[in-house]
Amino acid sequence: CPTCRFPACLADDVGNWDAAMTPTPLHLAVPPIAAAQGVDPQLVEAIALVESGGRPDSLRFEHAFYDQYIKGKTTAASQFGPLAACSFGVMQILLETACELGFRDEPWQLFYMPIGLSWGTKYLKSLLEWSDGQQDRAILAYNSGPAHVEPSPPYADQPYLDRVNRALKGL
Repeated sequence: CPTCRFPACLADDVGNWDAAMTPTPLHLAVPPIAAAQGVDPQLVEAIALVESGGRPDSLRFEHAFYDQYIKGKTTAASQFGPLAACSFGVMQILLETACELGFRDEPWQLFYMPIGLSWGTKYLKSLLEWSDGQQDRAILAYNSGPAHVEPSPPYADQPYLDRVNRALKGL
């Protein structure tokens, strides 16, 4: 369809165009996905709001990650080329990160709200485990990667943490 945002095959995946083209509101889509992963739904929603404004069609080119792609240091680079340096969907998950977690579908599928939420939540869960449940460290790692998070405050990426915590308070 020339007016839709998604390839025609997405309609086949979900059964009909109405389901594919009518996004579920974020506050309704998050709870079942977060519950399935055992993650606080308000935390998932807050990160989605900060990352994409709640928009499942968000796409951002990550310049720092592109440098790694050029140097051949990414596993998704051979499969997806420069798209490996992009973050996708409502949770703005890097394609490389999703691939490391087991994502093997076409990148555009991350624009579909349930799929983007599922992979972003899966990543958030892994970060909560990595940080031994320290939510602030997991939030910071979601933004910049675990290797870039200081063991204790002050954090270099404090503004991001503050935005997520403000979003959490507003939910």
